[in-house]
Amino acid sequence: MGAQDPRLSKIFLYYSYRKGKDCLVTHTKRYRTKIGIETSISNPYEFFTKGEMVFNCKNIKLLEQLVAISNSCGKRGHRINWETPTASHCGICMPCTYRRASLLSINDTTTYGNTVNKKWAGRKMNPFWLSNQGQDIGACLEFLHNPINAKDIKDELIVGGITDLSKIDEYVNLVIRTRDELKRYINDIGDDVIKRKAGLI
Repeated sequence: MGAQDPRLSKIFLYYSYRKGKDCLVTHTKRYRTKIGIETSISNPYEFFTKGEMVFNCKNIKLLEQLVAISNSCGKRGHRINWETPTASHCGICMPCTYRRASLLSINDTTTYGNTVNKKWAGRKMNPFWLSNQGQDIGACLEFLHNPINAKDIKDELIVGGITDLSKIDEYVNLVIRTRDELKRYINDIGDDVIKRKAGLI
């Protein structure tokens, strides 16, 4: 992947942290108080990875039905380089990557336009080598490859603007487990080239 770029770790740490929706809930509570609404708001999944939410779901059959009609893709309008142009998801943006990693334990019938193992020539070459295309998965692989410890995560979360320092250790653990979830996904579907880029072999 080239030289390690510390900015990638910052991006993905913040992305993983934001998945807990701490910022959204905190700001909602703040504005609710300002306008005099006294109802309480809590997020029971605040410290769950997406995969943990799926694994702990009490109604997998219903979940699979909902997954089939939901969409997570952030790049549905960029189909020119998709191997399967009629797919509902690109398969390699970060929302797709988190989705695919989280759904490994159930029957995911989602159609994906690309895989991380894509190897086409010319314009339709491996997505992480394309300019302005597939950058998410390339950065993700580098993030997984770069060593990072709990202190690094904590420092980046503070810089990233975590709003409740009393929860920081739980968010550090959330990032670590999210990282492990992504590694399991890449290890499950990636070829040797991809696994090497993620530091798995």
